[in-house]
Amino acid sequence: MKTATACILFYLAVAAMAAAPKRKIAFTRGDNIWVANIDGTAAKKLAVGSAPAISPDGMRVAFDSAPISTYDHAANGTEPETHITILDIASSKATILKNIPSEKSFGPFWSPDGKWIGFKSRRGSPFRFEDLAMIKQPGTCFRVIKQGTNQFGPTFYSPCWSRDGRSIFCHDLAIIYQLGLDGAVLEQWKIDQIIPSGSMTGDGSLDVSPDGNRLLLGVDMDEEEHLKAGVVRRRLYGRSILRIKPRCESRRKSSSLMTAVG
Repeated sequence: MKTATACILFYLAVAAMAAAPKRKIAFTRGDNIWVANIDGTAAKKLAVGSAPAISPDGMRVAFDSAPISTYDHAANGTEPETHITILDIASSKATILKNIPSEKSFGPFWSPDGKWIGFKSRRGSPFRFEDLAMIKQPGTCFRVIKQGTNQFGPTFYSPCWSRDGRSIFCHDLAIIYQLGLDGAVLEQWKIDQIIPSGSMTGDGSLDVSPDGNRLLLGVDMDEEEHLKAGVVRRRLYGRSILRIKPRCESRRKSSSLMTAVG
């Protein structure tokens, strides 16, 4: 199935800060991690890295770091060693989380209380399996939430915390899972049943609404009538499905949509 997807050139993370009047965003520009006010002002370059995630209090940024630029590795056709790094925005002090038994840890995402960081960690040689893991600040209590089973490929895409911090959502291209922190499957939804003629890719995002009752999904659609339908509501597994039409209709027979489940 041929689909049209939007290419995002930088990662964006938003944190609402209770004490400060302005929220912060963290993003990548080229090889570097930047932060700015949510309106784009006061942009500040922090460090070399990728995949930034700003903490819930807006004071720290977690990101992937490598011994040398990942762009240099890409040019050489090799996969870089990467580690999770935490940087304090005010002081620019960076701390690499060394108590992770892997030379390939990446994709950090914060728990709602800012005490834990979830991430993906590869094991085996050369990085054969990809596990879903978590570690407590400031780099203790590492544990694997669920081991990956797909050799040489991801098992858990787009992981994110539930708002109560007791579970994690992710998908494997076919099914969306809600996992307990012990790895148990609490709930699951088949993507082709939630969104007929739709699919999710490795770039298909997941996020949880502030009230914790809905999921926002990035899905690819293959039928033009879904674009023309505008906003569609359905009921499945006792939950409502809200399909949000893109602002610009595609001339092709497919397009990326954002879908809310809740």
